[in-house]
Amino acid sequence: MLSLPLQRASVIDYLEDPRGDLTRGSTLLARIPANLTIFDASGRKLLRDRDSDAWILWRHIKALSGFGRTYTSKLLARKRPHLFPAYDSVIARALGIRGDGEHWEVMVDIFEDEARREHLKKLRERSDAPVQELSLLRIFDIVVWMEHRYLAG
Repeated sequence: MLSLPLQRASVIDYLEDPRGDLTRGSTLLARIPANLTIFDASGRKLLRDRDSDAWILWRHIKALSGFGRTYTSKLLARKRPHLFPAYDSVIARALGIRGDGEHWEVMVDIFEDEARREHLKKLRERSDAPVQELSLLRIFDIVVWMEHRYLAG
């Protein structure tokens, strides 16, 4: 969860309802292919279409007790690390993001640039981390954090 504390009840609400059935959130997540990325046209389309399973899932999770934009984005980023970008105040400030869900649109625009993706791949290769374990979205997040974490908001 990228160091986010969550209320136990909220996580249980997300995972299963009182009858023990999978929630709508789990069902929606299952309909989003695990291998889909923000670099694929189909992944970008999913993030842009506010009627897609991704957006329905976003709204469903965000409606749970204790989940705001940051918690919701980091849960989704953990579940689909190559598709869903993380959001927090540092990312918002660095990219000039103001509206709810606007970070998906901004990130899709950023990652449509092939040169930017190649640059992030090179940064990932030069890192000490196992290459397969870090998505390019996570590399981007790390770079933005390292550059903007101490700047005044």
